[in-house]
Amino acid sequence: MTAGIRVRPDAVVMGDLNLLRAVGRAGLRSLAVSSDPRVERSRFAAAAVGIPKPGAHTDAAAEALVAIGRALEQDFGDYRPVLYYSNDAQLLLVSRHREALGRYFRFRLPDAALVERLVDKAEFQRLAEELDLPIPRRLPWSPAEGASLPAFPCVIKPASRVGWFDTQVVETLHGVPHKVLKITTADALAFWTGAMQRAGRPFVLQEFIGGGDDQIFSFHAYLDGHGQPLASFVGRKVRTYPLETGRSTYLELVHEPEVRTLGGAIAKTLGLVGVVKMDFKRDPASGRFHLLEINARFNLWHYLGAVCGVNLPAVAHGDLTGAPIPPRRESAVGVRWLNLREDIKSGRAGVRAGRWDVAQWLASYRGRKIYTVMAWDDPRPALYSAARWWRTRLHRYVGGAGRRAA
Repeated sequence: MTAGIRVRPDAVVMGDLNLLRAVGRAGLRSLAVSSDPRVERSRFAAAAVGIPKPGAHTDAAAEALVAIGRALEQDFGDYRPVLYYSNDAQLLLVSRHREALGRYFRFRLPDAALVERLVDKAEFQRLAEELDLPIPRRLPWSPAEGASLPAFPCVIKPASRVGWFDTQVVETLHGVPHKVLKITTADALAFWTGAMQRAGRPFVLQEFIGGGDDQIFSFHAYLDGHGQPLASFVGRKVRTYPLETGRSTYLELVHEPEVRTLGGAIAKTLGLVGVVKMDFKRDPASGRFHLLEINARFNLWHYLGAVCGVNLPAVAHGDLTGAPIPPRRESAVGVRWLNLREDIKSGRAGVRAGRWDVAQWLASYRGRKIYTVMAWDDPRPALYSAARWWRTRLHRYVGGAGRRAA
């Protein structure tokens, strides 16, 4: 299981290149738990192993992680590396098997019941309402004929994103990765609520908070076992794809004291510990920040945070192992994270929708950037991706030429 590791890993990283690079920038040796060949080729991965997909095979994935832990213990002694997890399925895996995994790995999680309520968006809606957190209003809805309609626009939010992008609902959207569904008409409401029910996906119907993607801010922090923040930063989305309802494509760090204060207060109210990310959207009309969701896991933002001087994975490692914790500092600004391939789709969509013109779109790329795949200090993943792209193109060209000749 760990035969490829020649040095003792400081960290076991379940995540993509972004998280792996954030951990690596802390000077930590990582065992990457990933089947992504780009991750395997990163210089920050001492070795890489695969496990069953947590969302579909949670118990099997937990057993595989325990086996990795046993092998590490056998090879390197009882030292327990820090475990990093980066999506909801991985978070639930670690939380639900925390006792077994805690024997071999170090991690800090909120209470198990709270983790479940944070991941389940319907439960989180109820929790936020109980505590009077500034969450968007839940809208009444009934499929009965003659029932009153909610105000439009509104959003349908799947209760769980575990496996969401593989559902028939997203297939109906031609695979475009909508995190939520924006609804503007009664017909669309009937169609998409029906689609959610047929797919067996519980959902929450919420008011839509106005404003573009650039009004979405996030509070990122690492909290010790007493809930005290050891480090934090604030980010802002520049663009997503699809617009308003999709995944991040372009990000930056900002100084926004209100988000930092609000995030810290909510973390204290909930009794959070460990790593946390809170998404807020500012209503341009009122200036009020609305809490969209809370994630108690690591994420792609931590690469940008590390580049800008606040490395939350490094802080987590120090807290969990007793190693020196990086001194607290304010994050730098002026560097942006870019997923160029997906952001081109977002930019084109914005031009078509009249959100910006081509000149404004291209001008937004000025300044220093880091990328989701390409990194000058870790080039092999990008070289592998480029070679694979050219092989695919060549194969299609040769196959097409053969068919034409026949």
